[in-house]
Amino acid sequence: MDKFPEHDPRCGRETKGQWNRQPQDIALADTPEFSQRFFAEVFNEFPALAASVVFLRWSVGPDDLYAVFNFSSGGFAVQIDPGLEYIIVWGAGEHGEYGDWMGDGDRLASALEDVRTLVWWFESLSI
Repeated sequence: MDKFPEHDPRCGRETKGQWNRQPQDIALADTPEFSQRFFAEVFNEFPALAASVVFLRWSVGPDDLYAVFNFSSGGFAVQIDPGLEYIIVWGAGEHGEYGDWMGDGDRLASALEDVRTLVWWFESLSI
């Protein structure tokens, strides 16, 4: 069995089903508009993440999209739940869930703020 980092959903928390990698263009084309805007913002602000992201689908919940971001000092992941319209961000012992109940587009802003904090954290550890 492969050994995956703690932030990677394949690390063993979910033992049923199969995990499949998806190319970025296919993964993003098959997600809702809020997800596409979120990743466009992330990749615009952090172009290196676009080149290194690993997109995953899980056979048990195939509608959800997972994005894994690895750094030499750790990493973080994002889950897109299109049914509930959630963006879930986790890594470095933190976990945030952002949905449409926040109103005024704050779901994207709040999730992006988590990503900025995590990128800063892992880049500072790599110096």
